Amino acid sequence: MQKLLTVFISYLFCLIVLVFCIKNYGKIDVGAYTQNSKLIVNNWKELKLIKTLGTPVLDFDSSENSTSFYISHPPFSYYFLYFSNIILGINDYIWINVILTSITAFFIFLIVNTILLNKAQLRFSRIAFISGLLYLLNPYVVYFQVFNFHPDIFVQVFLVVFTYIILKLFYKNRYHSPKYLILIFIILFLMSYSSWLGIFYTMTIISISFFNLRKQYKMFVPTITASIAFLLALSIVLIQYATVDGTWNFITSFKNLYLKESYLNVDFIHAQKNILIHFFKSFWPFFIIYSFLAYTTLRGHQMRFLFTKNGYRYLVLSFMPFFFFYIFLFNYAQNEYTILYFIPVLVVITIVWCEKLKVNVDKKILMPVLALYFLLNFMIYLQIFFNR
Repeated sequence: MQKLLTVFISYLFCLIVLVFCIKNYGKIDVGAYTQNSKLIVNNWKELKLIKTLGTPVLDFDSSENSTSFYISHPPFSYYFLYFSNIILGINDYIWINVILTSITAFFIFLIVNTILLNKAQLRFSRIAFISGLLYLLNPYVVYFQVFNFHPDIFVQVFLVVFTYIILKLFYKNRYHSPKYLILIFIILFLMSYSSWLGIFYTMTIISISFFNLRKQYKMFVPTITASIAFLLALSIVLIQYATVDGTWNFITSFKNLYLKESYLNVDFIHAQKNILIHFFKSFWPFFIIYSFLAYTTLRGHQMRFLFTKNGYRYLVLSFMPFFFFYIFLFNYAQNEYTILYFIPVLVVITIVWCEKLKVNVDKKILMPVLALYFLLNFMIYLQIFFNR
């Protein structure tokens, strides 16, 4: 356990040093959505949170008693920012994000441990430690998850933690364990109370349960637990927002919002083009690295890239929610920060692939891959933070 704490502190220290360097020597252009998040917190301070029933407020006019509520996202991320400021005295959201990003990297470390080790134990693994660093030091993680704030960025830590919990549940076959059920409930509730992405993770658990019916309904209790957590969070959001805006106004606004963000009201070809551009712009270093790994795999006559059973489970848990995401919120997927959701799985694939090749083909494969990864991403750092 002491080694695991050392891992987290190491991640935290590395990220703090990097953030100090960028803040002092680089240039940070934050998104408008980050400014909105700060505005909501400031408005709560002026209006008093309780008077708004905890509903985000973008604008208000005290002289005309007019308030513009922001109901596009569930409110928990804004609560987290607000209470971190009020109770903990953390005025700069960046340092909140540094902690959350370090936690995300730590759970990627645990995921790789679970995939590669014979037993899903909380042990130190050098290759797993490197996986957390690859995530932590990715320029798009630093830009979006550290230097910006938005409900659909804030939720990243819950996505990774939830994936790890379900992975451990599968591995240990603890489908009725109170510990795992409580963790599933808490994490999925917080996820769903922070972002609409919670519905896609709930749909993923339901889908997995449906395809595993032959296994004596093992997933029935975790699925019910996840569904209750999501429905409870959704009910609270609906009651909150309908109370301040009126039930009919809220239903109309929510319907219009969904139609705007779905594939029903978009130029499909143009939207698909934008999504592919974001993917190529963000992930070209991974494409180059995967090409190198594929060449090494073929050169070593290793025609199959084998994950463990846990590895394939992880791929399903990582990709299925965003299969649903792109089906139901296709237009919204054009937002650049949505690429953040794929970085954990791309890092895990890179590290696991390296480990397989290290064992079966080339013992020195890791060093050139790491050198290539950091060189290519350093070029992106120069472009994002130093305009070069």
